[in-house]
Amino acid sequence: MPTKVQLAIYDLSAGMARTMSAQFLGPNHAIDMVPHSGVLAFHKEYYFGGGIQVDDPHVFRSTRGIQPVQIIEIGVTHKSQAEFESWLVANSERFSPARYNLMTHNCNNFAHEALLHGLGMNTGVPQWVLDVPRKVMSSPMGQMLQPMLEQMQMPAPFSEQGGHNNNSFSNNNFSSPAPTTPAPSQPHNPWAHIPSAGASTTSVSAPSSASTSARKVKVNATEQQPTAVVSTPLLDSHKNYLISNDASAVQLCIKKLTSSLESSSSVSSSEKQLIGSSLEILGRQLAAAKPVPSPETTRQSLHYFLNQNQPSTFAFMLMRLIVLHKSSSVARNAGVMECLELVSARLTDDSSAAKLSSAPARTMAWCVLSNSFAQSTLAEGMLMKQKDDLIDAALRDLSSSSARKEVKQSVTAFLYNLSLYHSKQSKVSGSDELPDYAIALLCGVLESIENESCETSMFRRLLVAAAFVRCHNEIAGSLLVDLGYHEVLKNSSSQLGGKSSQLAQEIVSMISS
Repeated sequence: MPTKVQLAIYDLSAGMARTMSAQFLGPNHAIDMVPHSGVLAFHKEYYFGGGIQVDDPHVFRSTRGIQPVQIIEIGVTHKSQAEFESWLVANSERFSPARYNLMTHNCNNFAHEALLHGLGMNTGVPQWVLDVPRKVMSSPMGQMLQPMLEQMQMPAPFSEQGGHNNNSFSNNNFSSPAPTTPAPSQPHNPWAHIPSAGASTTSVSAPSSASTSARKVKVNATEQQPTAVVSTPLLDSHKNYLISNDASAVQLCIKKLTSSLESSSSVSSSEKQLIGSSLEILGRQLAAAKPVPSPETTRQSLHYFLNQNQPSTFAFMLMRLIVLHKSSSVARNAGVMECLELVSARLTDDSSAAKLSSAPARTMAWCVLSNSFAQSTLAEGMLMKQKDDLIDAALRDLSSSSARKEVKQSVTAFLYNLSLYHSKQSKVSGSDELPDYAIALLCGVLESIENESCETSMFRRLLVAAAFVRCHNEIAGSLLVDLGYHEVLKNSSSQLGGKSSQLAQEIVSMISS
Protein backbone atom coordinates (compact mmCIF):
# COMPACT_ATOMS: atom_id res chain seq x y z
CA MET A 1 0.00 0.00 0.00
CA PRO A 2 1.48 3.40 -0.96
CA THR A 3 2.66 5.36 2.08
CA LYS A 4 3.30 9.10 2.41
CA VAL A 5 6.88 10.06 3.24
CA GLN A 6 7.94 13.34 4.83
CA LEU A 7 11.17 14.85 6.13
CA ALA A 8 11.13 16.70 9.45
CA ILE A 9 13.87 19.32 9.91
CA TYR A 10 14.63 20.65 13.39
CA ASP A 11 16.80 23.54 14.52
CA LEU A 12 18.81 22.26 17.47
CA SER A 13 20.11 25.76 18.17
CA ALA A 14 16.56 26.99 18.90
CA GLY A 15 17.18 30.07 16.75
CA MET A 16 20.60 30.95 18.18
CA ALA A 17 22.47 30.01 15.00
CA ARG A 18 20.65 32.67 12.99
CA THR A 19 21.52 35.42 15.46
CA MET A 20 24.98 34.41 16.67
CA SER A 21 26.76 32.30 14.02
CA ALA A 22 27.98 35.33 12.07
CA GLN A 23 29.81 36.61 15.15
CA PHE A 24 31.68 33.32 15.69
CA LEU A 25 32.12 32.03 12.15
CA GLY A 26 32.19 35.27 10.19
CA PRO A 27 29.48 36.67 7.89
CA ASN A 28 30.52 34.48 4.94
CA HIS A 29 30.10 31.32 7.00
CA ALA A 30 26.95 32.19 8.98
CA ILE A 31 24.22 29.55 9.14
CA ASP A 32 20.49 29.89 9.74
CA MET A 33 20.14 26.81 11.91
CA VAL A 34 21.79 23.70 13.27
CA PRO A 35 19.72 21.11 11.40
CA HIS A 36 18.67 17.66 12.48
CA SER A 37 16.64 15.52 10.05
CA GLY A 38 14.14 12.76 10.77
CA VAL A 39 12.32 10.59 8.23
CA LEU A 40 8.55 10.40 8.74
CA ALA A 41 6.94 7.24 7.36
CA PHE A 42 4.53 4.57 8.56
CA HIS A 43 3.46 6.96 11.35
CA LYS A 44 6.97 6.77 12.85
CA GLU A 45 10.04 8.99 12.92
CA TYR A 46 13.36 7.39 12.01
CA TYR A 47 16.68 9.11 12.75
CA PHE A 48 20.37 8.56 13.47
CA GLY A 49 21.51 9.26 17.02
CA GLY A 50 23.46 6.73 19.05
CA GLY A 51 22.60 4.29 16.25
CA ILE A 52 19.42 4.15 14.19
CA GLN A 53 16.40 5.06 16.31
CA VAL A 54 12.63 5.04 15.79
CA ASP A 55 9.94 6.85 17.75
CA ASP A 56 6.39 8.11 17.55
CA PRO A 57 6.74 11.66 16.15
CA HIS A 58 4.45 13.30 18.71
CA VAL A 59 6.11 11.55 21.64
CA PHE A 60 9.56 12.34 20.22
CA ARG A 61 8.79 16.06 20.04
CA SER A 62 6.90 16.41 23.28
CA THR A 63 9.52 14.61 25.38
CA ARG A 64 12.36 16.67 23.92
CA GLY A 65 10.59 19.99 23.83
CA ILE A 66 11.39 20.58 20.15
CA GLN A 67 9.22 21.03 17.08
CA PRO A 68 10.22 20.81 13.41
CA VAL A 69 10.84 24.15 11.73
CA GLN A 70 9.91 22.56 8.43
CA ILE A 71 8.18 19.39 7.24
CA ILE A 72 8.94 18.63 3.61
CA GLU A 73 6.61 16.46 1.53
CA ILE A 74 8.93 13.94 -0.14
CA GLY A 75 6.31 11.84 -1.92
CA VAL A 76 4.84 8.36 -1.74
CA THR A 77 6.80 5.14 -1.28
CA HIS A 78 5.71 1.70 -2.45
CA LYS A 79 8.08 0.02 -0.03
CA SER A 80 6.42 -1.74 2.91
CA GLN A 81 7.38 -0.97 6.49
CA ALA A 82 8.95 -4.42 6.74
CA GLU A 83 11.09 -3.76 3.64
CA PHE A 84 12.24 -0.39 4.96
CA GLU A 85 13.08 -1.72 8.39
CA SER A 86 14.96 -4.61 6.78
CA TRP A 87 17.07 -1.97 5.02
CA LEU A 88 17.66 -0.30 8.38
CA VAL A 89 18.76 -3.59 9.89
CA ALA A 90 21.10 -4.24 6.95
CA ASN A 91 22.67 -0.80 7.39
CA SER A 92 22.71 -0.71 11.19
CA GLU A 93 26.44 -1.39 11.33
CA ARG A 94 27.16 1.49 8.95
CA PHE A 95 25.12 3.78 11.17
CA SER A 96 26.34 2.55 14.53
CA PRO A 97 27.47 5.10 17.16
CA ALA A 98 31.11 4.32 16.38
CA ARG A 99 30.68 5.22 12.72
CA TYR A 100 29.41 8.74 13.35
CA ASN A 101 31.34 11.44 11.52
CA LEU A 102 30.41 15.10 11.79
CA MET A 103 31.30 15.93 8.19
CA THR A 104 30.17 12.92 6.18
CA HIS A 105 28.14 10.54 8.33
CA ASN A 106 25.71 12.44 10.55
CA CYS A 107 21.94 12.38 11.14
CA ASN A 108 21.24 14.32 7.93
CA ASN A 109 23.34 11.92 5.84
CA PHE A 110 21.40 9.01 7.32
CA ALA A 111 18.08 10.62 6.49
CA HIS A 112 19.30 11.28 2.94
CA GLU A 113 20.27 7.64 2.39
CA ALA A 114 17.13 6.33 4.09
CA LEU A 115 14.96 8.36 1.70
CA LEU A 116 16.85 7.49 -1.49
CA HIS A 117 17.84 3.89 -0.83
CA GLY A 118 15.67 2.64 2.02
CA LEU A 119 12.37 4.06 0.73
CA GLY A 120 13.25 4.39 -2.95
CA MET A 121 12.38 8.09 -3.17
CA ASN A 122 13.62 10.40 -5.92
CA THR A 123 14.28 13.22 -3.45
CA GLY A 124 16.49 13.23 -0.41
CA VAL A 125 17.55 15.78 2.20
CA PRO A 126 17.91 19.31 0.77
CA GLN A 127 21.45 20.14 -0.24
CA TRP A 128 21.59 23.21 2.01
CA VAL A 129 21.08 20.94 5.03
CA LEU A 130 23.83 18.56 3.93
CA ASP A 131 26.15 21.52 3.31
CA VAL A 132 25.90 23.03 6.82
CA PRO A 133 28.85 21.07 8.35
CA ARG A 134 31.08 21.93 5.37
CA LYS A 135 30.08 25.59 5.64
CA VAL A 136 30.93 25.68 9.33
CA MET A 137 34.21 23.82 8.89
CA SER A 138 35.33 26.10 6.06
CA SER A 139 35.63 28.94 8.58
CA PRO A 140 38.84 29.40 10.63
CA MET A 141 36.95 28.85 13.89
CA GLY A 142 35.30 25.72 12.51
CA GLN A 143 38.68 24.27 11.50
CA MET A 144 39.99 24.80 15.01
CA LEU A 145 37.01 22.94 16.48
CA GLN A 146 36.87 20.11 13.93
CA PRO A 147 39.16 17.59 15.70
CA MET A 148 37.13 17.88 18.90
CA LEU A 149 33.73 17.86 17.21
CA GLU A 150 34.48 14.74 15.19
CA GLN A 151 34.91 12.78 18.43
CA MET A 152 31.42 13.66 19.57
CA GLN A 153 28.10 11.95 18.93
CA MET A 154 24.69 11.67 20.44
CA PRO A 155 24.48 9.12 23.30
CA ALA A 156 22.22 6.15 22.75
CA PRO A 157 19.10 5.62 24.90
CA PHE A 158 19.75 3.86 28.19
CA SER A 159 18.72 0.32 29.06
CA GLU A 160 16.90 -0.82 32.16
CA GLN A 161 20.06 -2.39 33.52
CA GLY A 162 22.01 0.87 33.16
CA GLY A 163 24.48 1.76 30.45
CA HIS A 164 23.80 2.26 26.79
CA ASN A 165 21.39 0.12 24.82
CA ASN A 166 23.18 -2.20 22.44
CA ASN A 167 22.24 -1.31 18.86
CA SER A 168 23.25 -4.76 17.58
CA PHE A 169 19.81 -5.57 16.14
CA SER A 170 20.00 -9.02 17.65
CA ASN A 171 16.35 -9.06 18.79
CA ASN A 172 13.50 -9.86 16.44
CA ASN A 173 11.26 -7.05 17.53
CA PHE A 174 11.49 -3.49 18.74
CA SER A 175 13.37 -3.15 22.00
CA SER A 176 11.65 -1.94 25.12
CA PRO A 177 11.46 1.82 25.70
CA ALA A 178 14.36 3.27 27.63
CA PRO A 179 13.57 4.23 31.22
CA THR A 180 14.28 7.57 32.77
CA THR A 181 17.77 6.63 34.00
CA PRO A 182 19.77 9.87 33.75
CA ALA A 183 22.47 9.80 31.11
CA PRO A 184 26.00 10.85 32.04
CA SER A 185 27.11 14.17 30.71
CA GLN A 186 28.27 13.98 27.10
CA PRO A 187 30.11 16.48 24.92
CA HIS A 188 27.70 18.50 22.84
CA ASN A 189 27.66 17.86 19.10
CA PRO A 190 25.29 20.15 17.19
CA TRP A 191 24.72 17.63 14.40
CA ALA A 192 24.12 14.61 16.58
CA HIS A 193 22.65 15.82 19.82
CA ILE A 194 18.93 15.49 20.49
CA PRO A 195 17.71 16.37 24.02
CA SER A 196 17.44 13.26 26.17
CA ALA A 197 14.08 11.57 25.82
CA GLY A 198 13.91 9.43 28.91
CA ALA A 199 11.22 6.84 28.31
CA SER A 200 10.23 7.36 24.73
CA THR A 201 12.98 6.29 22.32
CA THR A 202 13.37 2.77 20.97
CA SER A 203 16.09 1.25 18.80
CA VAL A 204 15.24 -0.12 15.37
CA SER A 205 15.55 -3.86 15.04
CA ALA A 206 14.53 -6.59 12.67
CA PRO A 207 10.80 -6.74 11.94
CA SER A 208 8.81 -9.80 12.96
CA SER A 209 5.26 -10.95 13.38
CA ALA A 210 5.49 -9.96 17.02
CA SER A 211 6.54 -6.36 16.34
CA THR A 212 3.02 -4.94 16.42
CA SER A 213 2.23 -6.22 19.88
CA ALA A 214 5.71 -5.28 21.08
CA ARG A 215 5.00 -1.64 20.32
CA LYS A 216 1.89 -1.47 22.52
CA VAL A 217 1.95 -0.44 26.15
CA LYS A 218 0.45 -3.19 28.24
CA VAL A 219 0.13 -3.97 31.92
CA ASN A 220 -0.43 -7.47 33.21
CA ALA A 221 -3.83 -7.60 34.90
CA THR A 222 -2.41 -9.63 37.77
CA GLU A 223 0.05 -6.81 38.56
CA GLN A 224 -2.57 -4.06 38.77
CA GLN A 225 -3.27 -2.72 42.23
CA PRO A 226 -6.75 -1.74 43.45
CA THR A 227 -7.40 1.94 42.87
CA ALA A 228 -9.25 4.31 45.13
CA VAL A 229 -12.59 5.66 43.96
CA VAL A 230 -12.08 9.21 42.70
CA SER A 231 -14.92 11.68 42.34
CA THR A 232 -15.06 13.07 38.79
CA PRO A 233 -18.45 14.79 38.47
CA LEU A 234 -17.48 17.00 35.54
CA LEU A 235 -16.03 14.14 33.52
CA ASP A 236 -19.04 11.98 34.44
CA SER A 237 -21.33 14.55 32.84
CA HIS A 238 -19.62 14.14 29.45
CA LYS A 239 -20.50 10.67 28.21
CA ASN A 240 -22.00 11.53 24.84
CA TYR A 241 -20.43 12.41 21.50
CA LEU A 242 -20.06 16.08 20.60
CA ILE A 243 -22.42 16.54 17.64
CA SER A 244 -23.07 19.44 15.25
CA ASN A 245 -26.72 19.05 14.20
CA ASP A 246 -28.05 22.53 13.39
CA ALA A 247 -30.18 22.08 10.24
CA SER A 248 -31.45 25.64 9.92
CA ALA A 249 -29.16 26.42 6.98
CA VAL A 250 -30.07 23.43 4.80
CA GLN A 251 -32.04 25.40 2.21
CA LEU A 252 -29.36 28.10 2.08
CA CYS A 253 -26.73 25.42 1.40
CA ILE A 254 -28.86 23.91 -1.39
CA LYS A 255 -29.32 27.36 -2.94
CA LYS A 256 -25.60 28.19 -2.81
CA LEU A 257 -24.54 24.85 -4.28
CA THR A 258 -27.13 25.12 -7.04
CA SER A 259 -25.91 28.59 -7.94
CA SER A 260 -22.30 27.40 -8.00
CA LEU A 261 -23.28 24.48 -10.22
CA GLU A 262 -25.13 26.65 -12.73
CA SER A 263 -22.17 28.99 -13.12
CA SER A 264 -19.67 26.18 -13.71
CA SER A 265 -18.32 25.86 -17.25
CA SER A 266 -16.74 22.46 -16.64
CA VAL A 267 -20.01 20.56 -16.16
CA SER A 268 -22.22 19.45 -19.05
CA SER A 269 -25.88 20.39 -19.20
CA SER A 270 -26.99 16.81 -18.55
CA GLU A 271 -24.71 16.54 -15.49
CA LYS A 272 -26.00 19.85 -14.18
CA GLN A 273 -29.57 18.61 -14.48
CA LEU A 274 -28.77 15.34 -12.67
CA ILE A 275 -26.83 17.01 -9.83
CA GLY A 276 -29.38 19.83 -9.54
CA SER A 277 -32.29 17.40 -9.26
CA SER A 278 -30.42 15.38 -6.63
CA LEU A 279 -29.74 18.54 -4.64
CA GLU A 280 -33.42 19.41 -4.67
CA ILE A 281 -34.34 15.93 -3.45
CA LEU A 282 -31.64 16.07 -0.78
CA GLY A 283 -33.04 19.36 0.51
CA ARG A 284 -36.51 17.84 0.88
CA GLN A 285 -35.17 14.70 2.57
CA LEU A 286 -33.12 16.65 5.10
CA ALA A 287 -36.14 18.83 5.87
CA ALA A 288 -38.33 15.79 6.58
CA ALA A 289 -39.23 14.78 10.12
CA LYS A 290 -37.06 11.65 9.91
CA PRO A 291 -34.68 12.30 7.03
CA VAL A 292 -32.78 9.35 5.62
CA PRO A 293 -31.20 10.53 2.35
CA SER A 294 -30.89 7.75 -0.20
CA PRO A 295 -27.45 6.56 -1.39
CA GLU A 296 -28.14 7.79 -4.92
CA THR A 297 -29.11 11.24 -3.67
CA THR A 298 -26.07 11.50 -1.39
CA ARG A 299 -23.62 10.35 -4.04
CA GLN A 300 -25.08 12.29 -6.95
CA SER A 301 -25.67 15.54 -5.09
CA LEU A 302 -22.46 15.89 -3.06
CA HIS A 303 -19.79 13.79 -4.76
CA TYR A 304 -19.18 16.47 -7.40
CA PHE A 305 -18.77 19.27 -4.83
CA LEU A 306 -16.59 17.24 -2.46
CA ASN A 307 -14.28 16.26 -5.31
CA GLN A 308 -13.40 19.83 -6.34
CA ASN A 309 -9.90 21.27 -5.80
CA GLN A 310 -11.37 23.45 -3.05
CA PRO A 311 -14.64 21.82 -1.96
CA SER A 312 -17.51 24.05 -0.96
CA THR A 313 -18.15 24.72 2.72
CA PHE A 314 -21.87 24.26 1.98
CA ALA A 315 -21.29 20.68 0.80
CA PHE A 316 -19.57 19.84 4.10
CA MET A 317 -22.42 21.49 6.03
CA LEU A 318 -24.92 19.13 4.38
CA MET A 319 -22.65 16.10 4.71
CA ARG A 320 -22.32 16.57 8.48
CA LEU A 321 -26.14 16.15 8.74
CA ILE A 322 -26.32 13.16 6.41
CA VAL A 323 -23.89 11.09 8.52
CA LEU A 324 -26.08 11.53 11.61
CA HIS A 325 -28.94 9.46 10.22
CA LYS A 326 -28.64 5.76 10.85
CA SER A 327 -29.65 3.24 8.26
CA SER A 328 -29.41 -0.51 7.91
CA SER A 329 -29.12 -0.12 4.15
CA VAL A 330 -25.77 -1.40 2.94
CA ALA A 331 -26.15 0.61 -0.27
CA ARG A 332 -26.82 3.85 1.60
CA ASN A 333 -23.90 3.36 3.95
CA ALA A 334 -21.65 2.62 0.96
CA GLY A 335 -22.70 5.90 -0.65
CA VAL A 336 -22.06 7.83 2.53
CA MET A 337 -18.74 6.03 3.02
CA GLU A 338 -17.63 7.04 -0.46
CA CYS A 339 -18.28 10.70 0.32
CA LEU A 340 -16.63 10.35 3.75
CA GLU A 341 -13.45 9.07 2.14
CA LEU A 342 -13.35 12.21 0.00
CA VAL A 343 -13.71 14.35 3.13
CA SER A 344 -10.96 12.41 4.90
CA ALA A 345 -8.64 12.69 1.90
CA ARG A 346 -8.99 16.48 1.80
CA LEU A 347 -8.04 16.77 5.47
CA THR A 348 -5.11 14.35 5.46
CA ASP A 349 -3.51 15.38 2.14
CA ASP A 350 -1.19 18.21 3.14
CA SER A 351 0.27 18.85 -0.32
CA SER A 352 -0.19 22.40 -1.57
CA ALA A 353 -2.35 21.36 -4.52
CA ALA A 354 -4.86 19.33 -2.53
CA LYS A 355 -4.75 20.95 0.91
CA LEU A 356 -8.08 22.18 2.18
CA SER A 357 -6.99 25.73 2.95
CA SER A 358 -10.31 27.49 3.63
CA ALA A 359 -10.87 27.76 7.40
CA PRO A 360 -14.72 27.51 7.14
CA ALA A 361 -14.46 24.47 4.85
CA ARG A 362 -11.85 22.81 7.10
CA THR A 363 -14.01 23.48 10.14
CA MET A 364 -17.05 21.85 8.54
CA ALA A 365 -14.98 18.93 7.21
CA TRP A 366 -13.86 18.08 10.75
CA CYS A 367 -17.50 18.36 11.83
CA VAL A 368 -18.42 15.75 9.21
CA LEU A 369 -15.91 13.26 10.62
CA SER A 370 -16.79 14.15 14.20
CA ASN A 371 -20.49 13.52 13.57
CA SER A 372 -19.69 10.20 11.89
CA PHE A 373 -18.99 8.64 15.30
CA ALA A 374 -22.76 8.77 15.86
CA GLN A 375 -22.92 5.74 13.56
CA SER A 376 -20.79 2.78 14.58
CA THR A 377 -20.85 1.42 11.02
CA LEU A 378 -19.18 4.58 9.74
CA ALA A 379 -16.69 4.67 12.62
CA GLU A 380 -15.70 1.05 12.14
CA GLY A 381 -15.88 1.13 8.35
CA MET A 382 -13.76 4.17 7.66
CA LEU A 383 -12.71 6.40 10.55
CA MET A 384 -10.86 3.80 12.62
CA LYS A 385 -9.17 2.37 9.53
CA GLN A 386 -7.73 5.80 8.74
CA LYS A 387 -7.24 6.92 12.34
CA ASP A 388 -3.46 7.31 12.13
CA ASP A 389 -3.58 9.71 9.19
CA LEU A 390 -6.54 11.56 10.67
CA ILE A 391 -4.84 11.95 14.07
CA ASP A 392 -1.71 13.29 12.37
CA ALA A 393 -3.78 15.83 10.41
CA ALA A 394 -5.79 16.83 13.50
CA LEU A 395 -2.69 17.36 15.64
CA ARG A 396 -1.09 19.42 12.87
CA ASP A 397 -4.14 21.69 12.87
CA LEU A 398 -4.15 21.80 16.66
CA SER A 399 -0.48 22.82 16.91
CA SER A 400 -0.56 25.27 13.99
CA SER A 401 -0.10 28.87 15.07
CA SER A 402 -2.08 30.01 12.03
CA ALA A 403 -5.13 27.78 12.59
CA ARG A 404 -8.24 29.74 13.40
CA LYS A 405 -10.19 29.24 16.62
CA GLU A 406 -13.17 27.56 14.94
CA VAL A 407 -10.89 25.03 13.22
CA LYS A 408 -9.29 24.04 16.53
CA GLN A 409 -12.70 23.72 18.17
CA SER A 410 -13.86 21.39 15.41
CA VAL A 411 -10.61 19.39 15.59
CA THR A 412 -10.88 18.94 19.35
CA ALA A 413 -14.49 17.78 18.99
CA PHE A 414 -13.31 15.10 16.55
CA LEU A 415 -10.46 14.01 18.83
CA TYR A 416 -12.77 13.82 21.83
CA ASN A 417 -15.28 11.70 19.92
CA LEU A 418 -12.44 9.43 18.83
CA SER A 419 -11.22 9.03 22.41
CA LEU A 420 -14.77 8.34 23.60
CA TYR A 421 -15.27 5.74 20.87
CA HIS A 422 -11.99 4.08 21.88
CA SER A 423 -13.09 4.02 25.51
CA LYS A 424 -16.42 2.42 24.67
CA GLN A 425 -14.80 -0.21 22.45
CA SER A 426 -12.17 -1.00 25.09
CA LYS A 427 -14.88 -1.45 27.70
CA VAL A 428 -16.73 -3.89 25.46
CA SER A 429 -13.61 -5.88 24.55
CA GLY A 430 -12.08 -5.72 28.03
CA SER A 431 -8.75 -4.67 26.50
CA ASP A 432 -6.16 -3.09 28.79
CA GLU A 433 -3.80 -2.10 25.98
CA LEU A 434 -2.93 1.49 25.15
CA PRO A 435 -2.11 1.34 21.42
CA ASP A 436 0.32 3.58 19.56
CA TYR A 437 -2.34 5.89 18.17
CA ALA A 438 -3.74 6.48 21.66
CA ILE A 439 -0.30 7.38 23.00
CA ALA A 440 0.27 9.81 20.13
CA LEU A 441 -3.16 11.35 20.67
CA LEU A 442 -2.76 11.62 24.44
CA CYS A 443 0.61 13.34 24.13
CA GLY A 444 -0.52 15.49 21.21
CA VAL A 445 -3.47 17.09 23.01
CA LEU A 446 -1.40 17.86 26.10
CA GLU A 447 1.60 19.24 24.25
CA SER A 448 1.80 23.03 24.87
CA ILE A 449 -1.71 22.95 26.32
CA GLU A 450 -0.71 25.75 28.70
CA ASN A 451 -0.47 28.01 25.61
CA GLU A 452 -4.00 27.24 24.39
CA SER A 453 -5.90 30.54 24.18
CA CYS A 454 -9.35 29.17 23.32
CA GLU A 455 -11.32 28.03 26.39
CA THR A 456 -13.47 25.62 24.36
CA SER A 457 -10.48 23.95 22.73
CA MET A 458 -8.68 23.82 26.08
CA PHE A 459 -11.60 22.04 27.73
CA ARG A 460 -11.97 19.54 24.89
CA ARG A 461 -8.26 18.77 24.91
CA LEU A 462 -8.54 17.99 28.60
CA LEU A 463 -11.61 15.84 27.88
CA VAL A 464 -9.52 13.73 25.49
CA ALA A 465 -6.82 13.23 28.12
CA ALA A 466 -9.42 12.48 30.79
CA ALA A 467 -11.10 9.86 28.60
CA PHE A 468 -7.83 7.94 28.15
CA VAL A 469 -6.82 8.26 31.81
CA ARG A 470 -10.20 6.94 32.92
CA CYS A 471 -10.11 4.06 30.43
CA HIS A 472 -6.45 3.10 31.07
CA ASN A 473 -5.84 4.61 34.47
CA GLU A 474 -2.61 2.94 35.49
CA ILE A 475 -1.01 2.82 32.04
CA ALA A 476 -2.01 6.30 30.88
CA GLY A 477 -1.34 7.78 34.29
CA SER A 478 2.17 6.34 34.45
CA LEU A 479 2.87 7.58 30.94
CA LEU A 480 1.79 11.13 31.82
CA VAL A 481 3.90 11.10 34.97
CA ASP A 482 6.96 9.82 33.09
CA LEU A 483 6.60 12.45 30.36
CA GLY A 484 6.05 15.32 32.80
CA TYR A 485 2.45 16.05 31.80
CA HIS A 486 1.24 15.29 35.32
CA GLU A 487 3.09 18.37 36.57
CA VAL A 488 1.79 20.42 33.63
CA LEU A 489 -1.77 19.47 34.58
CA LYS A 490 -1.17 20.24 38.27
CA ASN A 491 0.18 23.67 37.42
CA SER A 492 -2.57 24.30 34.87
CA SER A 493 -5.34 23.40 37.31
CA SER A 494 -4.29 26.30 39.55
CA GLN A 495 -3.98 28.76 36.67
CA LEU A 496 -7.02 27.96 34.55
CA GLY A 497 -10.50 29.14 35.25
CA GLY A 498 -13.94 27.57 35.19
CA LYS A 499 -14.54 24.06 33.88
CA SER A 500 -11.01 23.55 32.54
CA SER A 501 -9.51 24.04 36.00
CA GLN A 502 -11.94 21.53 37.53
CA LEU A 503 -11.35 18.97 34.80
CA ALA A 504 -7.56 19.29 35.11
CA GLN A 505 -7.93 18.66 38.85
CA GLU A 506 -10.03 15.55 38.18
CA ILE A 507 -7.36 14.18 35.80
CA VAL A 508 -4.64 14.79 38.39
CA SER A 509 -6.76 13.03 41.02
CA MET A 510 -7.26 9.99 38.77
CA ILE A 511 -3.52 9.79 38.05
CA SER A 512 -2.67 10.09 41.76
CA SER A 513 -5.19 7.49 42.89
